[in-house]
Amino acid sequence: MRASLVLALSCTLLVGCGDDDGSTGDRDAAVETDSGMTGGCATAEDCRRFSSTCDGCNCLPLLASDPDPVCEGMPVSCLIDPCETAGAVRCNAGTCELE
Repeated sequence: MRASLVLALSCTLLVGCGDDDGSTGDRDAAVETDSGMTGGCATAEDCRRFSSTCDGCNCLPLLASDPDPVCEGMPVSCLIDPCETAGAVRCNAGTCELE
């Protein structure tokens, strides 16, 4: 019984995610990335967009070297790729962001 609970909890923590409004505001607290710990970007080439389907359909700006975020919420289905309609990614003062 205990092993089943641990397995179910482990599986829940291994799903990709993001916000539902496409921004990286307060709701992004559920998404853990290494952006703040690995330094920042110098150019737009240091950044990438990540299509997130956790708690909504969102495009997240990440460092190219960042791993995909882990979903701590509820995965959803998106009719359109969240990054298809998002702006280009850029580097602004060491932080990746969408234009």
